Amino acid sequence: MIKGVLIDLGKTIVTNRIIDFEKAILSIYQETNKTITSEDFLKIHYKLYEITFKYLRNINNEMKITEYINSLLDITNLKTTKTIEELEDIFQKNLVDEELVDGVIELLQYFNLCKIPVIAVSNSCVSSRALMKELEELNVLKYFKKVISSADIYIRKPKKEIFDYALGQLKKITSDYTIKNDEVLFIGNDYQCDVIGGKNASLISVWFNQEQNEDVYNLCDINVNNYKELINILMNN
Repeated sequence: MIKGVLIDLGKTIVTNRIIDFEKAILSIYQETNKTITSEDFLKIHYKLYEITFKYLRNINNEMKITEYINSLLDITNLKTTKTIEELEDIFQKNLVDEELVDGVIELLQYFNLCKIPVIAVSNSCVSSRALMKELEELNVLKYFKKVISSADIYIRKPKKEIFDYALGQLKKITSDYTIKNDEVLFIGNDYQCDVIGGKNASLISVWFNQEQNEDVYNLCDINVNNYKELINILMNN
């Protein structure tokens, strides 16, 4: 019996049609007093990025974009009247152009009908607050009991710790501390982060495999390329 669902966001719930980190960083510059040129601002950003984001992500750790923005503004001595939450929202709005994945509303409605709690687990530099705002704008936040961002706990998938944290949150939300790992689905599109990561955490591994790639390590418990197929599998098990 499935007692809970953990699910990735990018390319699993939402399709990231455009991801433009430079545009997002420049949107922060536009909210400052601009005492240096945008070119100089970007040069400093590139140097800072190399020793923060790039380094941390190589070891599957995360940096909060709010901390990064604060550091960048301090180094460049730029001032802004915006709060850090407002800057994070501006960054996120300019970072991605998203729409819902085909069939995902039907999948979320199925879990809701079955009273199976769903928690989103995303590798993202923006906070769960910002991700929740985005999901609210897409009118699907109501289907999630909680949204977890790697930015909130400084750890990225496929590290086991983020899956353990999410499972702990599921138990807390449901007040059911008897839930076992193999009673929880983890749904994601990324083989390394989601399939291998979920399997290492002993969760039921569901690969949302739109490109129909090979399961080279034979790790998937369920391998689907559309959500109608997944709903049918779940209904018949």
